[in-house]
Amino acid sequence: QGLYAEKPFRRGQVLGQIKGRIITDPEYTSRYCMELGNGQMIEPECSFRYMNHSCDPNCELMYYDPETLTEDQDHLRDKLFVQTRRKITFGEELTIDYAWPADHALQCGCQAKKCRGWIVYPD
Repeated sequence: QGLYAEKPFRRGQVLGQIKGRIITDPEYTSRYCMELGNGQMIEPECSFRYMNHSCDPNCELMYYDPETLTEDQDHLRDKLFVQTRRKITFGEELTIDYAWPADHALQCGCQAKKCRGWIVYPD
């Protein structure tokens, strides 16, 4: 499974908000769950649920810093978005870096030139 661009995208373009069930249970595990901060995770709905990992991704997860939000931007608080890191062509797979902690790392098969060999936080 994967997620593919149905049209070209420019660098820095927000593709959409990741929506889903908010999880506050620290023991909850899922292969799709994404960190929201403040002890919260989100179990994403389709289609962002199927974004695959790459050590050299073309997209990234984006949060708005709550400290910089104005009153009329407060609706962006605690929300997660997907944004392009570079230009993306039609039909290209959309990928993110899962950046998992070392105790959850799995061998990586992304085949990127910069592949770390493991799906793990770069540091």
